[in-house]
Amino acid sequence: MRCDGDGVIRAPVTGDGDSSSAAAAAAAIIVVVAAVPRSFVAGGTLLYPSIILLINRRHLVAIDDLFLFFLLLLFHSPTSPRRSPWRRLQIPLHLLPSPPPSPPILPPPPPASTTMVRLPYVTALTTLFSYGLLFAFGQLRDFFRRILDAGKSSNLKGYAPICLGLEDFYTRRLYLRIQDCFGRPIASAPDAWFDVVERYSNDSNKTLHRTTKTSKCLNLGSYNYLGFAAADEYCTPRVIESLKKYSASTCSVRVDGGNTKLHVELEELVARFVGKPAAILFGMGYVTNSAIIPALVGKGGLIISDSLNHNSIVNGARGSGATVRVFQHNNPAHLEEVLREQIAGGQPRTHRPWKKIIVIVEGIYSMEGELCKLPEVIAVCKKYKAYTYLDEAHSIGAVGKTGRGVCELLGVDPADVDIMMGTFTKSFGSCGGYIAASKEIIDHLKHICPAHIYATSMSPPAVQQVISAIKVILGEDGSNRGAKKLAQIRENSNFFRSELQKMGFEVLGDNDSPVMPIMLYNPAKIPAFSRECLRQHVAVVTVAFPATPLLLARARICISASHSREDLIKGLEVISKVGDLVGIKYFPPAGEGSAAAAADRSTAMVRVPFVTAVTTVFSYGVIFGFGHLRDWVTRQFAEDRRISITDDSFDCFWRPIASKPDAWFDVVERYSNDSNKTLHRTTKTSRCLNLGSYNYLGFAAADEYCTPRVIESLKKYSASTCSVRVDGGNTKLHVELEELVARFVGKPAAILFGMGYVTNSAIIPALIGKGGLIISDSLNHNSIVNGARGSGASVQVFQHNNPAHLEEVLREQIAGGQPRTQRRWKKIIVIVEGIYSMEGELCKLPEIVAVCKKYKAYTYLDEAHSIGAVGKTGRGVCELLGVDPADVDIMMGTFTKSFGSCGGYIAASKEIIDHLKHICPAHIYATSMSPPAVQQVISAIEVILGEDGSDRGAKKLAQIRENSNFFRSELEKMGFEVLGDNDSPVMPIMLYNPAKMPAFSRECLRQKVAIVTVSFPATPLLLARARICISASHSREDLIKGLEVISKVGDLVGIKYLPVEHEKTTSAEKLKKIQ
Repeated sequence: MRCDGDGVIRAPVTGDGDSSSAAAAAAAIIVVVAAVPRSFVAGGTLLYPSIILLINRRHLVAIDDLFLFFLLLLFHSPTSPRRSPWRRLQIPLHLLPSPPPSPPILPPPPPASTTMVRLPYVTALTTLFSYGLLFAFGQLRDFFRRILDAGKSSNLKGYAPICLGLEDFYTRRLYLRIQDCFGRPIASAPDAWFDVVERYSNDSNKTLHRTTKTSKCLNLGSYNYLGFAAADEYCTPRVIESLKKYSASTCSVRVDGGNTKLHVELEELVARFVGKPAAILFGMGYVTNSAIIPALVGKGGLIISDSLNHNSIVNGARGSGATVRVFQHNNPAHLEEVLREQIAGGQPRTHRPWKKIIVIVEGIYSMEGELCKLPEVIAVCKKYKAYTYLDEAHSIGAVGKTGRGVCELLGVDPADVDIMMGTFTKSFGSCGGYIAASKEIIDHLKHICPAHIYATSMSPPAVQQVISAIKVILGEDGSNRGAKKLAQIRENSNFFRSELQKMGFEVLGDNDSPVMPIMLYNPAKIPAFSRECLRQHVAVVTVAFPATPLLLARARICISASHSREDLIKGLEVISKVGDLVGIKYFPPAGEGSAAAAADRSTAMVRVPFVTAVTTVFSYGVIFGFGHLRDWVTRQFAEDRRISITDDSFDCFWRPIASKPDAWFDVVERYSNDSNKTLHRTTKTSRCLNLGSYNYLGFAAADEYCTPRVIESLKKYSASTCSVRVDGGNTKLHVELEELVARFVGKPAAILFGMGYVTNSAIIPALIGKGGLIISDSLNHNSIVNGARGSGASVQVFQHNNPAHLEEVLREQIAGGQPRTQRRWKKIIVIVEGIYSMEGELCKLPEIVAVCKKYKAYTYLDEAHSIGAVGKTGRGVCELLGVDPADVDIMMGTFTKSFGSCGGYIAASKEIIDHLKHICPAHIYATSMSPPAVQQVISAIEVILGEDGSDRGAKKLAQIRENSNFFRSELEKMGFEVLGDNDSPVMPIMLYNPAKMPAFSRECLRQKVAIVTVSFPATPLLLARARICISASHSREDLIKGLEVISKVGDLVGIKYLPVEHEKTTSAEKLKKIQ
């Protein structure tokens, strides 16, 4: 690809023959194009590579957007007015069917200012023709299949298909033919060489079976830029030690009991490393963009995004509610034009000034390997007073003299970049991500970002891996290994890129970038190149639409500091040989100069006593009134002070812990000299009873069966795969866990995700979109709410846990149909939770399933707090309430509670899981679960099922049930107002008044009992509460100690709202509490 700096693909007509033959070929293409349905083109359903017909060795053919190509031929004028067979066809990049953050509203700028990519005309034609054949034959096969299968249906009778025809067309007719090129299981750490598990198929690639054989292959696909994903003499011992001390998971969010000393240390270290005042951590790299952007800008704001930004940025921008505009890739001149026009026009309809403007770019573009023109972008942003958001996922740690990313490499002061984002999944060999910015921005994010407030914190071993890696890079390990690694990756990258260009490959990107795409173009060349390289023991990653524009399929090479010169030469020899075989050396070896040219381009209604309601409202009124008064006073004295309603109770949250979240844990003591505005840690710790973590079965502590296996997996696979599942991040452990989860919950198949929160927020938009209907319980979790909002579907809410109202809503919505058109809904999904996390209440699942069956709606069950914690064998509410898992269509759960790990899963039919694997961005673009975290879940489930050879699992389940019911019963006898049902390990104690929250929390902590308090916005304004979480690791003595303290503090604070004589609450009275 050649980037001439102007945004248009230039495709010279270089085929053999005269202009009449070229015109005939174009006419033939147009005939095929006319048959392509417009809905298919608009739907964007073709994902990764497609398939393959062999015309000759030079031009492999294998479908999609011919309609678009037809429009381009019809309406786009050539560069030169001369009617010559050598004229260039101009195809603007933003018109290609890649998924931009938002369709550009601005008219395209003149050709002189747009980036051009040279695409040979014959290559463009054969590529489009290949897609056309695949689409045509796929539709033909579907037609005959419908005839042969008339009267048969794999779908539930009367239900709308969960996967509509064109939604899974790609999977059935395109992807399955070449699925062996993706998701290859590996059986070792993603080092310079790794073991790839061999697979075979007996049904034309529809089903792949693993063998016991492995092939040792050169790894040219993982993001293991500095080699930290392999065993390291400094990092690995410290990671193992942190695993022993803190366990694989905190089983809690940062705000509650998931804030270890390691997390605080890493935030300070990251801020120092990138040169910003403060930083905040997230457990998943993908969600760092997709959840942070909506927390920074909303309605009335403007986001201006590079046209080739990552999918996580695209989804974050779409979900923010802000207006989104796109500027041409890496083109500061066009960015300035867009800024000038948008500032002049103002907000849509009202034309008011924008509340804020954020420009988002990447340091190294992951699919292009190109460095951002950061100095010029920042100059434009400064000129127009726009904030700069820099995604350094692929650049931090990988470029710059000391690994500090593109700011250091390009000589940009970090102070000129307002928000810096990065991930730990590439250069640092770990998981998660960070945002670094001013202290004001970071404090704001800590208090309002859902992915920080509601998501379990980063795994402590993953945190320790990053700390150790950064210390090696900085030389704080007492050696110069960090400097050597940085020099090695720079040398390796530039050598490999130079050699590829000399061989005649078309290579994208810039020098110093460890990402180097080799252009393939034709979809048939994708599997041919991938399979032949693997046969010669070189593992590469191939990428196509929608991760790239339709015509621009490529192989993406990622270089590591762990590659030796011999490794690189071996890789070059194989790639050169396969390149000749497949025919992708688009430039003759003599044309070395071409490389340089290419390089330049509804809420719960609790019965609140009247006096309590009045005092609660009065308390909030006092806080609000005095807060505004203090604001007015400070403005008069020109002080820079931000008033926060949470300042006075800030010490009740984010308490750092210095041990694993067992029945008892060590809480770090803190103090403040400025009325709680700033908290300082001491070296002292208090041993406290832990009544706040979600460690339901006690697996977050050291376990005789789990811990040794987790340590062994850490040694074998490292702390991170440094790759996505589709590429090189699919270990044998991941495949084993998916099969085990499916068997455990009683569904045909399952899919894993690296973060529990994103399992809902990313999956729901992948299951349903425009024309669909979501009916959600009014008290569903924030991750469900955000997923529903981001889906594009219509969303309706039914009263909490009320099947009768659900039926009423369903009947009304089915009768009315879609808004405006009144058409039938494409599909309807009802979403509920097994145990509601803020109420501790069990879902009325049998009744809800009956209603859904009656109205042919799909059921989506979130078992985050119930799987593993309830039911005779820990299989959740289905087992507890006697519901057949086959009657629940989609089952979601997390590993952060009962299993003492990180991540989440979706379990459903094989059809749904295959659909999600191929279209869900959080699976395609996000680094896979940490192998030690995967092994922890496998081991925990084996203990629960008794497959460890003991009955410890059955004992744990009996213990948590006994503990939960005992504790709940005693609290009710004392006069506390306790929500929830028996068997639920979650039991909220109602506090109501905001002043009682810090008083209750502090006094309990002073008496060595750590509890979690929750209030608005996690609960309705008047319904503040303390949320108790019980564990199987609590002994009866622990529970009695907790009850004594809570009773004493309850008397002191005044929260025993029920008289003691009403110690037994009837079920009818409980139903009145929550409508």
